[in-house]
Amino acid sequence: MYFSIITSIVLLFSTIIPASSQTYSSKAEIYNLHNAYCSAVENKDSLFLKKLFHDGMIITGGNGSRRDKRQEIQDALDPKYSVNYFRSRDVTVRVFDATAIVTGDLYWEMTSEGKTYNLERRFTFTYAKLGEEWNIVAQHIGMAPAATK
Repeated sequence: MYFSIITSIVLLFSTIIPASSQTYSSKAEIYNLHNAYCSAVENKDSLFLKKLFHDGMIITGGNGSRRDKRQEIQDALDPKYSVNYFRSRDVTVRVFDATAIVTGDLYWEMTSEGKTYNLERRFTFTYAKLGEEWNIVAQHIGMAPAATK
């Protein structure tokens, strides 16, 4: 009887531990992908963005507009502006099996027609693991709260 209980406990923990280490591994992988996304936007790396964005990706802007993968990449490569920096902060990654939700704040500086703009937005990205690769399948960008003084 005692042996049976110990065996059951060992079997239980042997199935739990790989799942939690997988979640930790996936969380780190998603966090790294998010940082690579920011770098790709800053450097106008269309090859990386094409690979990261799922073909069916949908983007909802702060004004309620919707865009797709093609439109998002087209905007990222627009020669009318340059991105001086593109960063994120207060990033949280939550992994649920083959789905991950990433939230935080994006802030960036861009120059267009000789004028410099500083922008800040809240974001939610939804990643899905399709086969061996994680892809962004949905993105929502909204207004950031006004800064407190």
